[in-house]
Amino acid sequence: MDTATHALLGALVTRAVSASATGTSPTRHGWIGAVAAAFPDIDYLTYWIDPLAFLAQWHRGPTHSLVLLPLWATLLGALLAWMFAVPRTAAIALAALAIASHIGADLLTSYGVHLLAPLSNWHPALDFSFVVDALFTGVVILGLLASARWRPQAGASVGLLVLVLYIATQAWLKSAAETLALIHAPTPTTAEHAFHALPMAPLPVYWKVITVRDEYYAEAYLVLMPALHERLRRLPGVAALIRPYQAPSRLVWREHVTPPASPSAAVRQVWRHPEMAPFRRFARYPVVYRDELRGAQRCVWFTDLRYVFPGLPPPFRYGMCRHSHSQAWHPYRLRWFTVDARVPLNSRDERNPILQKGFDPH
Repeated sequence: MDTATHALLGALVTRAVSASATGTSPTRHGWIGAVAAAFPDIDYLTYWIDPLAFLAQWHRGPTHSLVLLPLWATLLGALLAWMFAVPRTAAIALAALAIASHIGADLLTSYGVHLLAPLSNWHPALDFSFVVDALFTGVVILGLLASARWRPQAGASVGLLVLVLYIATQAWLKSAAETLALIHAPTPTTAEHAFHALPMAPLPVYWKVITVRDEYYAEAYLVLMPALHERLRRLPGVAALIRPYQAPSRLVWREHVTPPASPSAAVRQVWRHPEMAPFRRFARYPVVYRDELRGAQRCVWFTDLRYVFPGLPPPFRYGMCRHSHSQAWHPYRLRWFTVDARVPLNSRDERNPILQKGFDPH
């Protein structure tokens, strides 16, 4: 979830706590909850240290861990108790609740959360909600408005109840998408567990469905309400985003060979390279984004099907390049929102004129 939604959710869950139990006011509950719930996303700062380590371990890692939650709640609660002049015990309890709400909301998305960091790399993901979910955020805002205009605790509690019902609906829609994918699979199968539905924008009726085979993935874009889809296609700015989605009976499946099974020796070599180990840990459905030869340079790029969206370049594209004068591969990433702008992952590569010679991003 986006950080703004986390902050709003933190305010909502803490306003659902009785003010008489903490000896402070609902308003202060809300501020403590908002600040504490936003705190775990401080891990975004580590992206600039090492983007690949950020993806594989640091993002939604230690600051999102249930193991470390008591530590963060204690430290943050002590600070917030001083900032908002509330009892320390109450501030710590509210901070713990808000941080837990952040972890729970991120668990709903496809990225996953390292719940037991640093003890384990296990990172489950429920795949119920898109990372930016306008309806989810809207329910939270309505709950806050009800809490502000009605009785604070009762209004917030009703808002949380509606939010739980919305999440349950998302879970049901995910199950429906996977069942329909099984029925309309490109080849007959009974392996129901091999079908995975991932939430897409802009509404929870849009899903990417992936079927996993031994050496390839097949993906399709599914809409669960075709009539609504036809109406939304008339809206400016939305048509390009939802154009590939089809009704269950008209699904268009696209196959992707997994990198280890690629016929290209260069792809297999780069995929097994030690520098790509963090990306291998991060990717759930890794595919070759591009395998290109430009001038004197060969580059192989990978991405993850979880983050391939219609009409947009994937945000996470990592790979390696080598110059014809050298057999050494060097790690790069493609800059967000660009087609070809590459960034070295090692500062020494950025200063190497041989690596830069002959590369034309256009």
